[in-house]
Amino acid sequence: MDFVRPIALTYNLVLGPEVSIEALIAFVQEVICDTEGFEAETWELFAESDLDDSAIHQGSLPQNLAEERSPEVLEKGFAVDGKQGGAYLRKIEHRADDPDYGETHGHRFGWQLTYSVDLFDASEAGCRTAITLMSEVIVQAGHRLGALWGELLRESSGYLGPTPPHADPEVLVQIVQTDEIARAYPDPETYWAQWDEVNYVGQGRAIVSRGLGTTDETAFKEMVAERGIALCQTARPGLSKFLQGPLSAEEKAMLQTQESYLDQVGLDPDTHILEFAAYVPEDSYMTARDYKTLLNFTSPRTKKTEGIESVRIAFPDEAMARREFPLLSTLEVDVIYMSDAGVWAPLTS
Repeated sequence: MDFVRPIALTYNLVLGPEVSIEALIAFVQEVICDTEGFEAETWELFAESDLDDSAIHQGSLPQNLAEERSPEVLEKGFAVDGKQGGAYLRKIEHRADDPDYGETHGHRFGWQLTYSVDLFDASEAGCRTAITLMSEVIVQAGHRLGALWGELLRESSGYLGPTPPHADPEVLVQIVQTDEIARAYPDPETYWAQWDEVNYVGQGRAIVSRGLGTTDETAFKEMVAERGIALCQTARPGLSKFLQGPLSAEEKAMLQTQESYLDQVGLDPDTHILEFAAYVPEDSYMTARDYKTLLNFTSPRTKKTEGIESVRIAFPDEAMARREFPLLSTLEVDVIYMSDAGVWAPLTS
């Protein structure tokens, strides 16, 4: 199958007011501009920008920029662009019209450092370089600057699986609050186990990452969907969600290669209940292919067209039903199981 690239990579960081503008400039110079493969193109200071673009300079941020300009000028923000990354810095202030204030975790003001790289025409090697450079920005900001929050996203259309709390499907790297993880997952270890790397950086924060060596978008989504299903089954009920867009041809083909544990029994003509039987091995969960099937039959359009009142899945025992119940309840699918008494029993919580 041909290589499928993500549309873009975007990182976003929020830093607290204790981080000086001089420290931010030094960070951008060292971690971004001086990195092999960055290939600086232009930079500008927003305080000096004007309509004729004369404030846009060729090359990278000057090494002595902090000495040449006043803090007042620098704090207005700056941008630096390269072929494989860059930085856009702005101050976040407590204003009603500032949509990013909520991400400063209660601080009176903070800094937002962000950038997006388009990958429409990037080679596989180019995608790999961009992922490496931009992931390091998040990791180093967490370790060196005590970033309050941050994430690196792969942007694309469509997705194969569910979205668990604190693990959006596009995320490659993010900085999370450990207390928020404990509130979302009764056993937080089930959350940490689904990431390739977990680094605790103090002050109740951790950096988690996954799939940094996976450049192909279809392969990345398959991995994220499998882990997302596992996370949703261990998260507190009601926190997971399904937000799916149209799938690419490659993703549709991949779905067909996945195992399916659903067997359609049929639509009862009297109750209008569409029933499935399911047998899921103890070391597995229902797959993205299964959930794609259920999403289709639980959609208002399909239910109206097919005359479906509700969808129900029957499991052979209670333990299997309980393993799958958290995510099925998100779809409002009814679950029944064969009880020890040999009769079908509903599972409601």
